[in-house]
This record gives sequence, C-alpha cells and structure tokens, in this order.
Amino acid sequence: MNKRLRELRRKLNMTQQEFADKIGVSRSNVGKYETGFSEPSAAALTLICREFNVNEEWLRNGTGNMFIKKERGDEIAEIVSKLLRDEDNTFKTKFITMLSELSVSDWEYLEKIARKLLDNDKQNTTSKKTSATTELSQAVKKAEEAYIKSRSKPVRKTAQSALNTTEENAILEDAANQ
Repeated sequence: MNKRLRELRRKLNMTQQEFADKIGVSRSNVGKYETGFSEPSAAALTLICREFNVNEEWLRNGTGNMFIKKERGDEIAEIVSKLLRDEDNTFKTKFITMLSELSVSDWEYLEKIARKLLDNDKQNTTSKKTSATTELSQAVKKAEEAYIKSRSKPVRKTAQSALNTTEENAILEDAANQ
C-alpha cells in the first residue's frame, strides 16, 4: 500500500505536507505511510478515498482503477462549490450567482446562442460567428442586468443610508464651524 500512497500523492501533484493537510495528519505520518514504516488507520484510508475520490479497492489491494469515475452532475457541483468558496465579490462568484437566477427562457436563449456559436464555428464563417458572439454578449448583459436588478433594493437602502450619513456629517461640520 505504501507505494500506491506515494503514487497517488504524486499523481495529485502534491507535497507530503499538502497531502497531510488534506487528510488531517502530520507530514511525518505521510512519510511513514509511504515508506511502509506504518500503515494508515481505517479512518485515514476512508478519508483519503473520500477526499481524493480514490477507489478503496485499488488503494488497499492494487486492483481496479486508481480513481472512481464521478457522475457529470457531481463534477459540476464540485466545481461550483470550489468557485463559490472564493470571496463574495469575485467575478466567478457573481457570474455563478447570476446563472443560478436565470429563468427557463433565459437558459433556452443562452442554449440557442451557444448552439449558433458551435454551428458557426463548424462552418468557420467569421461574420456569422461575430453576430452570434454579439448575441451572446447581449444575453450575458441581460442576465447581468437581471442580477443587478434583483440586488438593487438592498443597494438603494445602503446608498440612502450613506447619503443620510453624509448629510448628517455636513450638518455636524457646519455646527462645529459656527
């Protein structure tokens, strides 16, 4: 098992420390696992398999594939989850949030444009590609506007609060100057 653990870590392009951090053990423990000095506990093996999507049969016995094939939906959910861990104001987060708020008709419209782009790419016609790109750009702008509109009420309240604070500060400043 020690060789397979080393092979897995290298396949994941991780240092022993990075691997250890992911499974909650010390770097020296990972080194001991890889040299065969000690074996990971059943809990550590389960964590390795879950964290890295490893086939437990392969890890324990060397049979089967190293990784378990994920369903496409699970892959998408994992990607979205990783992207949403970023700060709230990143483009990725805003874009995914915007996509999550699209209506069925918005999705159908985006699909129509994406299909046009693919068809045009196959035909390699520059003018049609430019037109489809413009339409896609307009669709993204429309979705962005819908997102901004859905968030506008809290923003207006914040802007009004800021305005009131600015006015209050001006009044206090005038009073202090007199």
